Amino acid sequence: MKIKKVLTALLAAMLLLGTLASCAGESTAITVQLAIYATNAEGEEDVIYDGPVEVDVESPTVLSAVLEAAAQNGFDVTLKSNDMSVASFKEYGDKTDENGIAYYWDYTKNGAIPDAETGGKAGADAIVDGDVIVYEYLTMDLSAGDDTAAE
Repeated sequence: MKIKKVLTALLAAMLLLGTLASCAGESTAITVQLAIYATNAEGEEDVIYDGPVEVDVESPTVLSAVLEAAAQNGFDVTLKSNDMSVASFKEYGDKTDENGIAYYWDYTKNGAIPDAETGGKAGADAIVDGDVIVYEYLTMDLSAGDDTAAE
């Protein structure tokens, strides 16, 4: 009787390990489209990245897609102090100039601005296969409240 219980427990453990091992081989990779662009000092569009990004992490976010694209394609990205949002791509960073013009990065996902639930934080904005993410370098005249693409 005791041997039967031990064999049953051993069989159950082997089945559980086999199930876990088969799950480990499954890929959770998704592919999203990512475009990152800014307007340089000469008024020309600077395309930092534009193409597909494969993301293979648990709970992928907009930020994980950005970091993966940067790692695969060698462009610089700096995060804000909260590590949840982008502060700069290449030489284009968050700043306010002497004329009160603020420069910053913003993104859309599938044509929509981030919702209030994520607070606009790319590290909190979940993505799924097929999402389209567009980052744009914007300016705002702090005295006028004007929000436009960087010129």
